This record gives sequence, structure tokens and C-alpha cells, in this order.
Amino acid sequence: MGGLQVRSVAGDWIDVPYLENSFVMNTGEVLRHWSNGRLLATPHRVVNRTGKERYSCPFFFDPNIHSHISTLNSCVDKGEKRKYADTVFGDMVMDHLRLNHDQHGENK
Repeated sequence: MGGLQVRSVAGDWIDVPYLENSFVMNTGEVLRHWSNGRLLATPHRVVNRTGKERYSCPFFFDPNIHSHISTLNSCVDKGEKRKYADTVFGDMVMDHLRLNHDQHGENK
């Protein structure tokens, strides 16, 4: 049915074309970290302009909360620096929640 949009680096919303018999994968913060920023975490939304019901089936696949997250050596070119410090997945999740959702802030 379509309706998925992703936000470009410039802040514009771009329609993701509907491709029959296909899946769309939005990458997240862990893939951004592992790939040294080659794969971006994708801000996205759904706009339903059809007037019909539309269903999405999100599936999240995360590492163990205690997993160490490091940029993959294969994603760092010679002379390039790692953009992200090593971290633990649980800390990464909590940092994201604190930055993006007021109810998870330090003073709540």
C-alpha cells in the first residue's frame, strides 16, 4: 500500500516506493555504530493517504543488553577514524531513551 517515508539528512521527507513482494528494512543505531556511520539510523514515519486501513509489522532484532558494541574493523578505511566510542548495548538504549523521550530523563 505504501505510505512509508524516510527523512533525509537535509530534513526532507522522502516517499519510499512500494515494491510488490518485498520488505523494507530501516536500520537503527547499532548498525550505524557497527558500520562507522555508513548505514544511517533512519528517522521514518507512515502517512496513509488512501483512506483504507494500513498495517505494519515491525520486527526489532537487538543484541543482548550486555553486548559490547564496537565499530567493525572492516568498516574503517585506512586513514579513517572510528566515529563512535565502544559501548554496551544497554547503555546505548538508555542514552537514546533519555535523549528522545522526556519520561526517561534523569529527573523523572
